[in-house]
Amino acid sequence: MRFLHLGKYLWCDTFPPSLKHSADFSFSFQFPPSSHFPSDPKLAYDSFSRHADLTGNASSQALLAFFHATGYADIVPVDQAQALLYYTFAAQGGHKGAQMALGYRYWSGISTVEDCGRAVEWYEAAADEGE
Repeated sequence: MRFLHLGKYLWCDTFPPSLKHSADFSFSFQFPPSSHFPSDPKLAYDSFSRHADLTGNASSQALLAFFHATGYADIVPVDQAQALLYYTFAAQGGHKGAQMALGYRYWSGISTVEDCGRAVEWYEAAADEGE
């Protein structure tokens, strides 16, 4: 599969073999932010929060963790304990990025006691998740 940048569009010449039916397909799409999808961090946070509350979705929880860990766009204040909680929920849900974040947090002691054993466990979980 090849991707080409054509101005504001990303063009993919074919789907991967696992998604092919009987012919090659082509598609193009525009990545946000754009005129159709403006950047709105507050709306994003509220949407991820609602989605996580309703479904327990690991990706939404990982993104909420990011907001709390960084204070991104001043939507919420930096709160490392809250970030650790969301990263933990996301990691337990199989989110590889959250598992890596927890590994780093346990290794470096961010909002938790340094614990190399737990760090290795989360790094191994992320490695076991595959692609």
